[in-house]
Amino acid sequence: MMHTKSKSGFTLLEMIIVMSLIAVLAGAILPAAGSIMRSQSRRSTIEEMDLMSEAVQEFYRDTRQFPTGPLDLLGGATPGWSGPYLRGVVDDPWSSQSGYAVDGFGNPYTFTANGFEMTITSDGADRTNGTADDIELVVNVTPMLRQMTRDELRVINTAIAQYNAAFLGTDPLSGNYGIAVSQLENAGYLPTGSDYDADEWGDDYTGNPANASPMTEAMSVNVGS
Repeated sequence: MMHTKSKSGFTLLEMIIVMSLIAVLAGAILPAAGSIMRSQSRRSTIEEMDLMSEAVQEFYRDTRQFPTGPLDLLGGATPGWSGPYLRGVVDDPWSSQSGYAVDGFGNPYTFTANGFEMTITSDGADRTNGTADDIELVVNVTPMLRQMTRDELRVINTAIAQYNAAFLGTDPLSGNYGIAVSQLENAGYLPTGSDYDADEWGDDYTGNPANASPMTEAMSVNVGS
């Protein structure tokens, strides 16, 4: 009695079918994987830009200037610099650069200053500036300057009130703001040599009532009293 031997291995047709299935699966998986990677890169870029936004404000608080780029936030010789304003070093998986120099796609960030605003820009996944793919974050230091000015005014006006309570009848505050500050310093109500001449925008403080003695409060043209 004769027995037929079973065949082993794949036929050419079977191999073609398997390869076709692999190609179909690859065609479905690769775009999805690429989309996931782009999404992760975008998310990491946004998180990094948020950190830099806070650092830019601290840099401006100390130096009254905007940084020219991320590396200024890590080190530099700008007068008033007291950083680093960013903690740690972030290694970029797409390039050999580190230290916040590049975004999640391996592209350098762009810092653009305009008045009291700075725009941090990432070119995004398409690596082309000025397209809908860009990621932008605007840092406006105006709220910070407003709060700092109000804090200064609180100190000055507390000193004025204390001085007036003690010397209103004998040595009233001058209606000239500069002279009034000297009186407050000499009497010990403000630190000697303190910088209370101008607000955080650089505009001189004025007294209220204007040019009249005794001065009852200091004012800023930017935030009031």
